[in-house]
Amino acid sequence: MKIKTLVRIIIVLLIILIASLVLTLILLDKRDASGGADTTKADPPAVESESDDPATEPSATLPEATEPTEPTDSDPSVTTPSGSEPSQSTPAETKPSETKPSETKPSETKPSETKPAETDPSTPSTPAPGDYAFERSFSSDTGTRLNIHVVCQGTALSDGTVRVTASLYLDYYSLGLGGRNGCRLTLGDKTATFSSPAISEEENHAHSQLIGQVETVCKYGETLSLYARFPFRGTYSDVEIENMEINETLVIR
Repeated sequence: MKIKTLVRIIIVLLIILIASLVLTLILLDKRDASGGADTTKADPPAVESESDDPATEPSATLPEATEPTEPTDSDPSVTTPSGSEPSQSTPAETKPSETKPSETKPSETKPSETKPAETDPSTPSTPAPGDYAFERSFSSDTGTRLNIHVVCQGTALSDGTVRVTASLYLDYYSLGLGGRNGCRLTLGDKTATFSSPAISEEENHAHSQLIGQVETVCKYGETLSLYARFPFRGTYSDVEIENMEINETLVIR
């Protein structure tokens, strides 16, 4: 940029010099055309020109002198448009708004004071009468003559408790059946499993086969659960039977 500016200044100076020389030559030519008359002689009489227009001398026009522009120390990477100064705009400094997190205090929750339920001390169980005894029977219902039934018998002991015995039976008429495993009988907290023998009975009348027994001792007035199952897995009187089951409760009183 500095070299270009210097070149422009030199060109302007040359133009001014050339213009000055041309103007000087014009003035000298006019002086020579006037005949180089002696200035001490009287002026000749004025002769009226044939034309009414007054004589006019050619006007000498001089080129406008332009002042040389001084080179400016400017960054070559910055270009500014002519006639206007670059606006120095600084980016507005924006500070991020400071947001403080809202102080939230955790709600203080006090554990609910729960008092254990006050239970009255259990009264001593009533002993069974000395002559207490019972017998009860429960049966399945397959809709056929093939079922199981459980007979429960109980007798009082000398300490007032009751001994209970549950017996599982298979009831049928004529029947041909192989042995079955997984026969089950539960009385209270006592459980036993049994295997039934094979049965081949052609006479069409009632039969009952003992499968197994379970015995337990309980308090008088206690309630016992009773469950029995016999896996038949066959058809009897055109009825398909998978398992025969009994599910009951027994109150000892």
